Amino acid sequence: MSHTLNIRIADREGALVRLIGLVERRGYEICAMDKSAGDAGIADITMQIAPRGGERRIDVLMRQVARLFDVHAIRQGMPAHIAAGTARPGGFQCRHPQ
Repeated sequence: MSHTLNIRIADREGALVRLIGLVERRGYEICAMDKSAGDAGIADITMQIAPRGGERRIDVLMRQVARLFDVHAIRQGMPAHIAAGTARPGGFQCRHPQ
């Protein structure tokens, strides 16, 4: 099962690397990611993630991400372009090596 996370993060050196590292260390695969420049040094990130191996609790990951120094907000949900129905058919899917 995949999840979509919408994250507001400070747009400064190392912030994105720390976020990606935390997500991967906690056992999730990043299937897709979109970063857009926000205002006043804040970036909006949409991540489509899927747990590797067994089932993992998304609420635990969200609490851990929220504790990162550069993270201003995190919520689970669909990005606007998908909710509006303008995403490509089939949506996001993680591709696992065969």
